[in-house]
Amino acid sequence: MIKRILLIVILLIISSGLSGQPITGIVTYQQISKLDFDTVFDEQGMNAITEYFGGDVPESKKQQKRLFFTETASLFENDPRGEATDVRIQNVQMRMDMMRPPRPKLEKVYFDFTKEQKIEQVEFMTRHFRIVDEINKPAWKLTDKSTKILDYTCMGAELKKGEDVFVAYFTPEIPVSLGPDEFVGLPGLVLAVEKNGETVYLATSVSLDALEEDAVAEPQDGQKVTQDEFDEIVKEKVMEYEGTRRHPQRGTDRR
Repeated sequence: MIKRILLIVILLIISSGLSGQPITGIVTYQQISKLDFDTVFDEQGMNAITEYFGGDVPESKKQQKRLFFTETASLFENDPRGEATDVRIQNVQMRMDMMRPPRPKLEKVYFDFTKEQKIEQVEFMTRHFRIVDEINKPAWKLTDKSTKILDYTCMGAELKKGEDVFVAYFTPEIPVSLGPDEFVGLPGLVLAVEKNGETVYLATSVSLDALEEDAVAEPQDGQKVTQDEFDEIVKEKVMEYEGTRRHPQRGTDRR
């Protein structure tokens, strides 16, 4: 434990050489999302899915994300330069979405550290919302895990959310308390995140070059709401969906 503390101190001293200048940059991440078709389709449906994919059903999909950051703000969003998701996966996901309650889709996460404010831009049932909330720092617990990512020495920190356990690998060599999505609040940039032992975010490139002036811009699309207001909107629509499933209109197909 003492060696670990000394390592952190040494790395912070090394990284302090960067602190004389404003730290800005772009991190490109690969997001890996698990595809669990079994929870939606019955045996007959899974047979059709297996045939559709030619016998090799994918277990996950990969998307490219990017994080723009300065010392006072950050923006996490989809990377338009990334490769498009397999059309077959998109088609099956559309079928899955039709068979379960509507869910919000996260598009952007913006942090303003001068205002201590977080803004999430989400799409929900074709509508866009901007959820404004305070920045809540996760209750991280340092671990003895360490690894090397893109030639950066990274250390692990653990976070429990319900039944899920997340491990974030951060590097004090880049002393900004940022990372993908909501994984912030550590003494260094987060370059990888694991969920229950499986990688969900992995940095594929880091650039510490200066950014264009509008690179870290606050999201403007969608209705501005609080987290509580948005939760009520989602709750109402889910109840409507479940009511429709229990009491379908005459002539509709229950399947």
